[in-house]
Amino acid sequence: MRKIIATSAAILAALLLAGCEAVAPWSTDAAEATDTAETESARDEGPVRLPSGSYQLLNGVLWVSPDLVPQFGFTPTDATLPDSTGADGAVGEFLDFVAVDTTGALLTQESNGSLTVSKLRDPSGGPDGDEPPIILPEGGSEGARVFFATLREAYQNDPRLSAALLRVDAKVIETRLTGDLFQPNLTLGASTFTDGVTLTATHPIYDFGKRRTRADRVRAEGGVEEYELARARESLLQSALTASLQAEFAQARIELHNRQITAFLEAEAAANRLAELNLLTESDVRLAGVQYQRAEADLAAAERDLAAAQRLWGRLSNSNELPPRIDTFSLRIDAGIENQDVAYSQALINNLALRRLARQEVLIIANQKVLERSNTPTVNAVAEGTLNSQGDFEDNVGLQLNYTLFQGQQRAQVAQLDGQLVSLASERDALTEDLVFEINDAARIAEAELELAERESASIALLEARVRDLERQLETGLVLYTNVIEAQADVFEAELSALTSLNRAARADADIILLTGVLVP
Repeated sequence: MRKIIATSAAILAALLLAGCEAVAPWSTDAAEATDTAETESARDEGPVRLPSGSYQLLNGVLWVSPDLVPQFGFTPTDATLPDSTGADGAVGEFLDFVAVDTTGALLTQESNGSLTVSKLRDPSGGPDGDEPPIILPEGGSEGARVFFATLREAYQNDPRLSAALLRVDAKVIETRLTGDLFQPNLTLGASTFTDGVTLTATHPIYDFGKRRTRADRVRAEGGVEEYELARARESLLQSALTASLQAEFAQARIELHNRQITAFLEAEAAANRLAELNLLTESDVRLAGVQYQRAEADLAAAERDLAAAQRLWGRLSNSNELPPRIDTFSLRIDAGIENQDVAYSQALINNLALRRLARQEVLIIANQKVLERSNTPTVNAVAEGTLNSQGDFEDNVGLQLNYTLFQGQQRAQVAQLDGQLVSLASERDALTEDLVFEINDAARIAEAELELAERESASIALLEARVRDLERQLETGLVLYTNVIEAQADVFEAELSALTSLNRAARADADIILLTGVLVP
């Protein structure tokens, strides 16, 4: 046994040396690593801006002119052009374009038709302690800066986002290992139909792209995990916007109801004095008390909403501070979403649901490539030593060609993947239609509520003038005191309606921001 082990060890050492040399002509890992490092260094210098006509966006996939691929270090993908037209027209003139991987990048279409591809930093922070990515528009109020600073901190500390980030990192490592140099295998075997023990050393020499397609599949799986990371960020952004808008609305209502309580307390005291002089009935006094009690109940509800917003913000900021005020209208404009058309074009690129479909499509195509390559041959360098029961030793060294002629489940797997692509296309069409409706609906709500708030604000001055007129008429006995109280209630109702309309408009703007996905890295 020592003889077979020693002989096989020598064979294995020679085989490994010969195998590594044999791999060299097909091994581009070192060169790819160098190219990747140079590409990453080039792309870290700033965003890439593609002029109009040099790119095309079709079904969430970016196609660029072939000369731009090496220029900007893009990574080509296996996506295929659709049979008909894309979002921007016929695809015939783009047949020579190359589909590129935009995983981990933010795409922004400018008003002049150009496209900005911004490379996002690692959300855990870079090696130099960089902060995680936040898509923060230039300028903005102090409240907006506090808002995004807190969101940045939440990105670092949220456990769901941390878990998603770990899964992305695991896929990065797995991709690197899967696409690494060929590794040898050493097996020791025996069976009932052979005489002896066989030690076999195998080293792949060439597999006709199977290793590369498996690495591409793992990379595509990493893209799916990156979507989960983006979804966790979107959830945090949505919570932050909800907390800020809810707190602002609650604070405005608290201020209103406090004024309302003060006014009706004074009205109730005045009613009591008039009742003592037999100038008012008990029911008139009771009306002032009812209005006061309603204001107290509304104040309690507003305070509950403020406390809930504070708790929600506390989960993000790890503090007991109130959420900062965020103007969602200004935020939407600063983010470049000037109108519904821009919102729709941005949603086609950055919407989270469409991002998910794009990454799933890349994964399905990667699985198809793995299946296609599984039928290609594999060339191995093999060293084998056998020791039989009579003590005879036999060794062999050479090349081995393996070719799979038939796989029973392959046809069903191919049909399943084709069906998944068709299903994804249908789902994408449905999501695109839903986006049109939801963006138009949110824009309609924002516009209608702002118009309603303006009308209600204009009516407040008229209602206040009516209160003053009724108070003068009350002195001459022309009206009842209940008329004054009811007119005061109308003023506060109009103020509350205006506040509610403004809050609904702000929430509609927030919905548009979330639907476009432009603030979600």
